[in-house]
Amino acid sequence: MNRPRRLAGLIALLLTLGTVSCGQKSVEEAGAPSPGCNLYDHLTEKIASLSLNELGGPYPSLGDSATYITYLYYADGKKMGTVYGKANVPAKLPNGDLLEYSEERIQLDGGTIDSQGLYNITKGFAGEWQYLPAIGSGGAFMDKLGRRSFHIIKVGESLDASIEVCPAG
Repeated sequence: MNRPRRLAGLIALLLTLGTVSCGQKSVEEAGAPSPGCNLYDHLTEKIASLSLNELGGPYPSLGDSATYITYLYYADGKKMGTVYGKANVPAKLPNGDLLEYSEERIQLDGGTIDSQGLYNITKGFAGEWQYLPAIGSGGAFMDKLGRRSFHIIKVGESLDASIEVCPAG
């Protein structure tokens, strides 16, 4: 076997091993996060406090902004974390849907995860799942990447949520 082919085979093997170890997911329950991937699924998210600046009209309208605090709960009802968020509605798509930009700091027992980005708030209000990129910024989540997903159950009150972060690389 020639050297380039062996090197390519070794690289493929290493990539496969890395994918397997990083690709293993476990749904986390109460307790310390694992050193690998962390998946928190089927969380209940309840809005505790909301402050709106409705410059463009009733929220969400173009130019509106908000700050909010929500609490995350496991399926068994145990509180698992707090989300501190800021949002604004900066743009409208050609089809009329509104985009919301959100920045969130998610404080969990094992550390902190930040999420930010644009999502379609019109589709969110219609009950479609929305996603924001996420990065671990403290504790056991430091340097992990993933996403924070949510589905609005009752506007202004509750959401179904999930958070998934895995080691970078």
